[in-house]
Amino acid sequence: LANPVAFWIDGRNRVFVAETFRLHKGVTDNRQFGREWLEADLACRTVDDRIAMYRRLRADALPSLLTEHERVRVLRDTDGDGRADASEVFADGFRQLEDGIGSGVLEHDGDVFFTCIPKLWRLRDRDGDQRADERTVLHEGFGVHTALLGHDMHGLCLGPDGRLYFSIGDRGLQVRTDEGTLAYPDEGAVLRCELDGSRLEVFHRGLRNPQELAFDQWGDLFTGDNNSDGGDRARFVYLMEGGDCGWRIGFQSLSDRGPWNQEKLWHPPHRGQAAYVVPPIVNTASGPSGLCYDPGTGLPERLRRHFLLCDFRGSSGSSGVFALRLEAKGAGFEMAEPWPLITSVLATDVDIGPDGSVYVLDWVEGWNQPMKGRIYTLRWAGADADPAVAEVHALLAEGWKHRPDAALVALLGHRDRRVRQGAQFALAARGAAVTTPLQRTALSIEAPRLARIHAIWALGQQARTAGSDGLQPLLPLFSDPDHEIRAQVTRVCGDVAYAGARAKLISALRDGSSRVRSLAAIAVGGLRAGRALDPLLQLARDNDDRDPWLRHAVVMGLAGMPLAALLEHADDASPAVRLALVVALRRQRSAEVARFLVDADPLVAAEAARAIHDVPLDAGTGALAEILAEAHTVERSDPVVIRRAVAANHRLGSEAAATRLAAFAARTNAPSSLRSLALDALASWASPSARDRILDLWRPIPDRGAVAALTALGTVQAALLDDFDEAVVAATAIAVGRLGSPGAEAPLARIARAATRSGRTRADALLALEKVSPAPAGALASDLATDADSAVRKAAMRVVNRVDPVAALGVLDRLVGSAPEDERQNALLALGDSKLPAADEVLVRWLGVASAGELDPALHLDLLEASRKRTAPRVHEALVAYDRARPTADPLAAFREAMHGGDRAKGNDVLWNHEAAACTRCHSLGGSGGNAAPPLDGIGKRLSREQLLESLVLPQASVAAGFGTVVVTRRDDSVVAGVLRREADRVLEMLTADGEVVTVKVADVASRTDPISTMPPMGAILDKRQLRDVVEFLTRQQTEPKAGGH
Repeated sequence: LANPVAFWIDGRNRVFVAETFRLHKGVTDNRQFGREWLEADLACRTVDDRIAMYRRLRADALPSLLTEHERVRVLRDTDGDGRADASEVFADGFRQLEDGIGSGVLEHDGDVFFTCIPKLWRLRDRDGDQRADERTVLHEGFGVHTALLGHDMHGLCLGPDGRLYFSIGDRGLQVRTDEGTLAYPDEGAVLRCELDGSRLEVFHRGLRNPQELAFDQWGDLFTGDNNSDGGDRARFVYLMEGGDCGWRIGFQSLSDRGPWNQEKLWHPPHRGQAAYVVPPIVNTASGPSGLCYDPGTGLPERLRRHFLLCDFRGSSGSSGVFALRLEAKGAGFEMAEPWPLITSVLATDVDIGPDGSVYVLDWVEGWNQPMKGRIYTLRWAGADADPAVAEVHALLAEGWKHRPDAALVALLGHRDRRVRQGAQFALAARGAAVTTPLQRTALSIEAPRLARIHAIWALGQQARTAGSDGLQPLLPLFSDPDHEIRAQVTRVCGDVAYAGARAKLISALRDGSSRVRSLAAIAVGGLRAGRALDPLLQLARDNDDRDPWLRHAVVMGLAGMPLAALLEHADDASPAVRLALVVALRRQRSAEVARFLVDADPLVAAEAARAIHDVPLDAGTGALAEILAEAHTVERSDPVVIRRAVAANHRLGSEAAATRLAAFAARTNAPSSLRSLALDALASWASPSARDRILDLWRPIPDRGAVAALTALGTVQAALLDDFDEAVVAATAIAVGRLGSPGAEAPLARIARAATRSGRTRADALLALEKVSPAPAGALASDLATDADSAVRKAAMRVVNRVDPVAALGVLDRLVGSAPEDERQNALLALGDSKLPAADEVLVRWLGVASAGELDPALHLDLLEASRKRTAPRVHEALVAYDRARPTADPLAAFREAMHGGDRAKGNDVLWNHEAAACTRCHSLGGSGGNAAPPLDGIGKRLSREQLLESLVLPQASVAAGFGTVVVTRRDDSVVAGVLRREADRVLEMLTADGEVVTVKVADVASRTDPISTMPPMGAILDKRQLRDVVEFLTRQQTEPKAGGH
């Protein structure tokens, strides 16, 4: 195998494997490019837009993007010894410019489905030669964005309803179908369709990167969704029909992840959570990928009714497969503590084969293409003694078509879910001839519970294709003593919108089971059963917002009710009812949600603000903007509402909107951060960003000039520039400078001189003064060049250098030689920007000092960057001389200027927020982050600056113990591969991929490879200034991790 992403094991134990060769060689990642690329990608609305972007921004690289391809390989065990001995390429050549990583494969009844952005493929092998000779595109339009690597189409599985389910990451979709267009360009989703591709629909939305999907034995769907490496955690999600998990692609490019973190959208259920979100059951794993559910045979008792979840962390030593078990909690679930089933394997997928063995797909090592891959099987000793395992193997291999009806009906109660499902699908396909025995089984209280459920599901399949008359005899099941039978008949009648069950479904809203009530609520919404309105409202009232899964179901029901009927209850005394109404109106895309902006309950008002801004509901933008002037808005100071009200005013762009922003900024009883936000909106008024101020999605606003903002700010700027709040004063100064507001010269100068103000505020005032009145700013800057505050001095020198470069030149030269470190660095950079040719001579002289080894190492990078801005030949010659002086035998020679002089705060920002470096995906600090690499707590005490720099740019030079993979060959030619955990007392202690600790005597070793780190060289990802900042930050990490942390 090579680079295996996902696999599928069919009934004959053939293993279909999706292999990628386009990873980094055709499929790229936003983190590798700059702002222009990111904005172009966010702007894409269709796959064609993305192709056009590639042709525009990567024209020189187009040939290399078309070289590699994706493929599907099929493995067989022809002699039954448990090992694959035949391997064929089933399909390949998926290498169009728009093609993504082939990430999903599934075989069913001779059809092989394959997901490879932008298409859902159906492949068929007509002649049995293990090679697809027929290819059909069922749907295309997936992968609107480039986004991040791996956020592709995947998760193919068959639902208990006989549909095909699959997922897409937040690369998004814009898919045309016979019924219309599915437009979800900025989020991930789970979709479903019939096996012929018809009736495609989005089942659940708002996901980030749901790799795999799995149904439990009751027909509930789950996934593990990946975190954003922004302080959030991965999630295990119950995928309810119509649900929204809240993720939008714009969050990824916000350093703090915006509402995703601010509003705790990724957290498990908690009071006050956004009501439109279906929260995760639990935060678990770090890189959830492959997922499967116990089929009923093969696994030991301890794993009965468990999910198996791959946790892919980029390193075999920290990755593996977890076992998870859920228990019902209200209309949703809770999870028992997950436990590691298999450790030290970089698993991408997992499943249970027809032979009862657990199959694990191994990527081997690292984030890049390993150009190899493995499949392991694990088998419990008891499996061979269980006759059901052999029986299942035979049944799945033989198939169902030749079996008589009675035999298939009997198999509906089999212990193994795959057998039950195979029999169910076969019976459903036989139509009316088997409807009566299916009804009889479903109605029989003597029949096994699962047999009854599969019979109900089979009748549901028939109803979707041949009409719902066959469901009428099932109506008595709404009173069945078994709550799960009631749940399943409710689900099926709702799924096919069986009008004959309307009264029963409305009655089910009062069922004693929360699960039944939730399914009934979803069903009546689909039926648009108006008589269900009052019971739905009562259900919301009784729930009192305690069960978020039940709340979602109620919302689904209410969303199917007439708008006028919903609005009659807008003043309901229950906040839970009003909250549900808001989310229902959001689903109906009704601007009537605006009437709830002034609701007495803050949670209801916040939900209304979310709906108007986030959907968006443009007709409600005016109302959202106007509440910024309401007294209660300031009194509550709810950031959820105010941030969106500020954004609404900024988007409207009217004089009244600007006036509201200015007035809010002047409210001294409002929070400082929100007042500053309003000022920032005014500052960017004339040329607003095309990216939304809250979600960072592409929502362009035309340029509209600065007049409205200038007028509004002019009425309050005097008071704001005299405000007691430093942040507000600074934000005002910045706005004044950017807008060129008149009449601010005197107060700006006064602030810049005021020693009682913070240095940052004074510096911002001086820089703003330069923009509105350069000459006075230059004179003042000359006075402040020797100020006691470093921030002021640095700003002053920048101003003087621009306004009066002649006067600045000598001062800058002197600063390089004698000022504090940060000001010396600032002076060098200012020399690089100087308009005077004489600055070249100054830089040449300092380059000579540096080449002689007589300049502070903390200044070298700034000197080099400043000198490279100059075009004079003599500066170029001095740079060449500097580089020649670097020791040729020193592997760090090209990076040594990044060893000293960094900015600790900026290094912290790189560590946590740099998308491409993704440091905390693998490393942890203070208990947060990954565990695929050593923790960074106390690293400044353990490693020198030189060692830290080496670990960043030459990660293979010295690999931390316990994190490097080695291959050891003994003198007897046996081989051991694994993570080198310890080397002491003349022995090597290694952790192999199967979790076994192996001890090898050094005397027995014939050869060994150097430890391999999975970390990429950061010199190719970070510039030298960023490297320097990270080294500085890491050097300051002097506190060792607390016991029990990671």
